[in-house]
Amino acid sequence: MDCFACGPYYPYRLNGEKNPKFDRHCGFILTSKNSGEANFGRAVQHFSGLLEEEISGWQLMKWLPLGTDLRMSAGRPYVDVMLVPCSKAGKVSDGLTKIMTRVSTRDRRLVMHPGALVRTRDTEKRAAGGNRSVQVHRNSIAFRPARDVASLILLVDDVCTTGNSLIACCDIIQEAEPASTVVGVVLGKTTHD
Repeated sequence: MDCFACGPYYPYRLNGEKNPKFDRHCGFILTSKNSGEANFGRAVQHFSGLLEEEISGWQLMKWLPLGTDLRMSAGRPYVDVMLVPCSKAGKVSDGLTKIMTRVSTRDRRLVMHPGALVRTRDTEKRAAGGNRSVQVHRNSIAFRPARDVASLILLVDDVCTTGNSLIACCDIIQEAEPASTVVGVVLGKTTHD
């Protein structure tokens, strides 16, 4: 699976100290996780702008086998946008939902497919020592699309550290929809360099 990251994510703490590389972009990733944060709207605007600029230039057909017919909506090819669910059962990130709704509204090729991926039981966060293996994710996420699925799917998550949640969701989607191609999109890719 190809995966685009808006930028690196440097953890807030490194060896118990505040990480000097933790910047505004990283802060916005954390802010986007909680709609009650004072700068939540600015974080949504930040990532919406980055993703709108990036995705608008994508030639969508490059990810599909020659001759694949993207479904059409109002004469335009379109792509389903699906969100990796949070670690809590039934929860999806408010920030990711707002960001991708905004991007989808501005790029008519994209169509939100909310609730297609659902966390069926809580998983402990990695930061709290939880097991975040691909299998743990696979055992706690269900694919419940409300309608037919497009040939191309953008799978969106906030932070990619191991990639296990993206891999698990991609596997789940492609088991149910083997003709679909999945492309990952993350707000930040964890790096420690």
